[in-house]
Amino acid sequence: MKLLKNVVVWGLMVCLTTFSFGCSCFRSSTQTLNLACDQEGVLVHVNGQQAACPGQIAVRRDNGVSVTANREGYKTYYRSIDSHMNGSGVWDIVGGVVWLVPFVGLASPGAYSLDETNIHIDLFPETRVSQN
Repeated sequence: MKLLKNVVVWGLMVCLTTFSFGCSCFRSSTQTLNLACDQEGVLVHVNGQQAACPGQIAVRRDNGVSVTANREGYKTYYRSIDSHMNGSGVWDIVGGVVWLVPFVGLASPGAYSLDETNIHIDLFPETRVSQN
């Protein structure tokens, strides 16, 4: 009876640690980047993909994002957004210390999030220097 009780307890512990940690594998590999612009007719490029402004674009959550926006007569807008380890990634580390399986989640994009997901693009007019 005691052996059966130990097997059941250990089985429950293994199930709980396996399914309560390592959640990053089940998160989406992309994250939505929201774009907003003050001017009309702005062309926005996010990691080489063209996007409408205002609009949304899905990007990988585990890589940095490069945003470029331009419109004729305005200075080009540049912005870089990095990613960081999110709460799921931290729980994968904690779970990995208890039970090695959750460490697998750290290799998935779900363990990371973009530092910023709402981008407001405000372009400034180019200043022309007159030659006399």
